[in-house]
Amino acid sequence: MSKMIRKIRLKNWKSHKQSELEFRKGTNVLTGIIGAGKSTVVEALCYALFGTYPALKSNSVNLNEIIMNKPNQMEEAKVELEFDYNEKNYLIERTVFLGKNANQAKIFEEGRLLAGPKPKDVNEKINEIIEMNYDLFSRAVYSEQNQIDFFLKLDPSTRKKKFDEILDLEKYEKARKTNITVKNRIKKIAEEKEELIKKNTDLIDEKALKELNEKKELKEKRMKELEEEKEAKEKELEQNLKKIKELEEKEKKFKNLNEKAIKTESKITETEKKLKEEEIEIKEGEKEKQEKKLTELKKEKKEIEVKKKEFSAIQVKFNTQKEKKNLIGKEQEKKKELIPEEITSKEKMEEKTREKETELNEIKKMIQENE
Repeated sequence: MSKMIRKIRLKNWKSHKQSELEFRKGTNVLTGIIGAGKSTVVEALCYALFGTYPALKSNSVNLNEIIMNKPNQMEEAKVELEFDYNEKNYLIERTVFLGKNANQAKIFEEGRLLAGPKPKDVNEKINEIIEMNYDLFSRAVYSEQNQIDFFLKLDPSTRKKKFDEILDLEKYEKARKTNITVKNRIKKIAEEKEELIKKNTDLIDEKALKELNEKKELKEKRMKELEEEKEAKEKELEQNLKKIKELEEKEKKFKNLNEKAIKTESKITETEKKLKEEEIEIKEGEKEKQEKKLTELKKEKKEIEVKKKEFSAIQVKFNTQKEKKNLIGKEQEKKKELIPEEITSKEKMEEKTREKETELNEIKKMIQENE
């Protein structure tokens, strides 16, 4: 990291009409007779960096005294300071105008304008670049004439105390103590935070466990309800399947009865037709015989009509049960998706089977009686 003042140029600056000084690595010494302008160079260097210097800051001199007045009064004075910092080249220009407060300042980085012409903007930029303000520079770096002898005459302890005051080291000691206090406070806060996080974590775990248990209980309850509902639907489906089977058997039987009725009706029609055709030729005795037979056939036809009505009622019931079977079948498929395992109650199914068999026997008995 390079930090070096390269060059300073003075124009109409006190006794310097047009001066340029170059600096090299190592120690640079200004020599000359009293009044040659050695101190003026150092003051100009300080002014270039910070826009002031101790004598000006203390109002021992004013800005107009900086401008050359011999042999003639000049209208302005100018200082240029070139230096390297962090591998970059900088140039500061400051101009003081006679009888005016509106002085100008500029700073360039590698030939590019960074700030200016307001001196305040330039001062802030320089402090930012060199990381040093005027107070520290004037205490630690800059020393006016006859100030060095003052320190050499002091005893070591007083000299140390004086240097501490000059360098404002007391604030760093305060900062060190404050830093320790802050560190301890941060440590305490971190411990309290860790304890709080631990407590909150325990509370969160307990709450989460409680919620999981509640969800588990709800799911188990729902599973039980679904199993019970599945079992009930399976039983109902089994009953309906039996009923449908019985109705299918009855339908088959009534179809046969229907066919028989149709044949009987055909036979009656044929007989009636024959009777009409032969009515004149039939003797009285034969006519009575045929009429008796006709009466029997009509009676049989009436019974068949009754059977047909019963059949129609059963047919309607059969269709209703069939639709219900289809609906139950669809519901059963959905239940199978929810509950993978089938649960069957053998004893209840056997009991229902016996009940349906009894019911079927009663229907068969009723049909036989009607026949």
